[in-house]
Amino acid sequence: YSGGVGTGTVSGAFSRWDMSENALIGQEGAGRLDVSDGGVVSTARDLTIGRRASGTGELNLTDGGQFYVGGNSSIGFEGTGSVTVADGGHFASNATWLGYYSSGQGTLTVRDGGAYTSTDDLYMGLSGQGTLNVSGGGQVTNRIGGLGWYSGSQGEATGSDTGSLWSMSSNLNV
Repeated sequence: YSGGVGTGTVSGAFSRWDMSENALIGQEGAGRLDVSDGGVVSTARDLTIGRRASGTGELNLTDGGQFYVGGNSSIGFEGTGSVTVADGGHFASNATWLGYYSSGQGTLTVRDGGAYTSTDDLYMGLSGQGTLNVSGGGQVTNRIGGLGWYSGSQGEATGSDTGSLWSMSSNLNV
């Protein structure tokens, strides 16, 4: 609830958390999940980070930490959400939307050998604000990309450093 704070950690090569339903980080309060050192988290359905306008959520995948989403991901649904994938971390989802509703603010940072893979769309600023940052050899792979989809939305993508890549198998819609 509003004002609530929750944190979770999944760390170590034999650490695993599998969910049969949706995953939610930051419903109305502040939520944070750190997955590192080969830990694995999966959800059979959707992932939402920063669900309500008052919600803030943070997902950090480092040192080989992995998160697999069986459905779609909304980062900054109505609130603020961020995902950082670094140092061999891996984030995989179907479609991913950064800044879903007009109040939503979502950021995806893939750096230092981290990887994001999607079998579907990656939109920065569906109706809100969305930012993609790729650096330090980070790899982003998806089907269709989009920057600023609906009227009033804002989408931004930045890439830097040799070896950093955003690759799409279809269109980029700007």
